[in-house]
Amino acid sequence: MDNYYLNRRQLSGISFQTVTTASGHNAHIYWEQDVERAAWRVYGGPDGLKQMLRRKKAKHDSAQSSKQPSEHKPVPAPEWFLLPWERWVRTEDLFALRQQVPEASSWLWEAVNVCLDSEESARRARVSELFVLAPWTARKGIVRDAVQGYIPRYPARLPPLPRPASRSVAALRQVLGAAPSAHNDVDDGIETITNEAGDVIAYCWDEAYLDRLFAMLVAVIQAHGTGAEGWESIRWEVYDKYTECITGLRYVEGVSGPWVDDARQWLVGNLPKGRKYPSTWYDRTLKPLCDTYDSLVPHTDAYGCLIVE
Repeated sequence: MDNYYLNRRQLSGISFQTVTTASGHNAHIYWEQDVERAAWRVYGGPDGLKQMLRRKKAKHDSAQSSKQPSEHKPVPAPEWFLLPWERWVRTEDLFALRQQVPEASSWLWEAVNVCLDSEESARRARVSELFVLAPWTARKGIVRDAVQGYIPRYPARLPPLPRPASRSVAALRQVLGAAPSAHNDVDDGIETITNEAGDVIAYCWDEAYLDRLFAMLVAVIQAHGTGAEGWESIRWEVYDKYTECITGLRYVEGVSGPWVDDARQWLVGNLPKGRKYPSTWYDRTLKPLCDTYDSLVPHTDAYGCLIVE
């Protein structure tokens, strides 16, 4: 902020973006319009800022007038690059929250912020005060609740099983590669869910595709078990494919959470007795799990964390 002659204290409360230099140091990038307005407050408006800059320039010119010009040597531009998540870290509070997220949950930090990006765009279109007037201030509370209350509920995400895969894993991946998508014009393999008025309110995979998918999942479990070399890992590939083809994590204001993740059903095994799958998990409620799969998957909570019995 040398051009505006502001110090860190005078910039407090202004949103910034954190970047990492090639030497590994963090730097804060501010939006120039915000900095200019801060300078107006410090120096008495636009005219006061201009007068201050004129005085600084006159003083500099006077000091340099007696010096011989030195040889000009071009200086290479500094190397800047953004880490994938840093576009969502524009205040010190958000930066601190990001530091609380373990590396194994970075994917969920990204998913939460992608949802909020989408929500922010939609609210801007509706001229909502919550995100338009103070987007990063409003966002901080939502992200804090997600980091401290929602993200920790998910099980640790395991890396994909290595390639080349076993025959059973390769067969499952082939079925996932042919998964029907609700985003395509052709609806083969997609079941529509309607309300009483006949309006489509959701989509899910149809029974024929689910039969193929469950058969492949059973084959993987029988070959590799339910641990990290089998179901605990491969379920994440089903989760990702469902998110891609049907729906995944989304922000829905006014419901408990306010996070909804229908893809989470593919991380969940057997729920404890008396617990039911949420009604929005149409793939699990439309077609109950086949008896074989149901008998093989371990007991988990509603987020897929294993229950030690």
